[in-house]
Amino acid sequence: MNAPFLNNGLFGLDIGLVLAVFIGIGFGFSLQRGGFGSSRKLAAQFYLYDMTVFKVMFTAIITAMVGLFGLAKLGFLSLDAMYINPTFLWPQLAGGLLLGAGFIISGYCPGTSIVAFASGKIDGLLTIIGVTAGIFLFGIVYTPELQAFHTSGDFGRVLLSDLFGVEPTLLALIITVFAGVMFIFAEWIEGKFAGWGKLDTLPTNSPKLRYAMTMIVVVFAVIFVVPFGGSAPALKAYSPDQEVTPLQLAEMVIEKSEPITVIDVRTEEKFAEKSIPGSENVLKENVQNVNYWNDNRLQHRIYILVDENGESGNSIALPEGFRALILKGGFNAWKKEILTEPVSPEGSNPSEMENFKVRQAFYAYFTGAAVSAPKISAPMPQIQTTGKKKKKPSGGC
Repeated sequence: MNAPFLNNGLFGLDIGLVLAVFIGIGFGFSLQRGGFGSSRKLAAQFYLYDMTVFKVMFTAIITAMVGLFGLAKLGFLSLDAMYINPTFLWPQLAGGLLLGAGFIISGYCPGTSIVAFASGKIDGLLTIIGVTAGIFLFGIVYTPELQAFHTSGDFGRVLLSDLFGVEPTLLALIITVFAGVMFIFAEWIEGKFAGWGKLDTLPTNSPKLRYAMTMIVVVFAVIFVVPFGGSAPALKAYSPDQEVTPLQLAEMVIEKSEPITVIDVRTEEKFAEKSIPGSENVLKENVQNVNYWNDNRLQHRIYILVDENGESGNSIALPEGFRALILKGGFNAWKKEILTEPVSPEGSNPSEMENFKVRQAFYAYFTGAAVSAPKISAPMPQIQTTGKKKKKPSGGC
């Protein structure tokens, strides 16, 4: 596999950030040429007489989807090495509502507001100020209660193909056909509401003002973004005593009492045969790549590494600052203790009987014979951290 280039070590993080600046400039230029530097053009979407936003965004999704699957089929791109945003249902629903409200009020999303500012639009600058103020306000009020909501509804890495049980390439074909139908429908909508507004008299700005604001954006990106990209975090050898037992992991998967990501480093064939619910398959060499952790992972989560026999504890190196454990005994122990029906102990030893009941409940739950399982009393291991300050996720369109 050649791509993703950054994760596969073709270049480092600093070069990646430099390339990102130029790619971003190209993306912004495309948005501006598509009319996305005008709040009137963007707001027209909500009045149904100009569906450009819908058509452009849907085209981008289809192009990216077909390109990714096509490159993966050709063996050029490793989909397993690509990061997919985990699903946190409730905070993402709330964030979507807030973003939508801000979009309607200002006429811009965070990305298009920068395009508007670089095009000489004062309302774009005001939107950027509002977005920046919101980011700082979120940081100020980021209390433990808000953090709990911020990580609630954790469904992990969810794909539509997994959700609907459809083969990914077939799903891509279905979505492409659906997009074609929706484009026709969008044209029909535009025709029905054509008299609601006019966009042929959009205000223009002085070329000098546009050039000046564009240079401000570029200079800001070069001066502030690239130098502060930093270097990849140092690697720290995994400690053998940082382990989680199959019973403890089973409780964590069911109860979701801790934000966890289960990373299965076994081969794709082994993972396809059977895996822990909600886990993601990442090849061992990609887990070993520091850029995989530096760019894509959240430090406030617990990462559980699953191999075949639990023997990777002494060989896998992980970046400092991340909370990670290895499944004791590996997936073989998981099959033995969770996926194998336990035998009732002889006698009436309370401890043995309690362990039997717990294993029996977990066995029923993970094999589909029941829908609930009791909590276990086994204590969680203490996870060593470096005491680094947690990152607050950020983003935009």
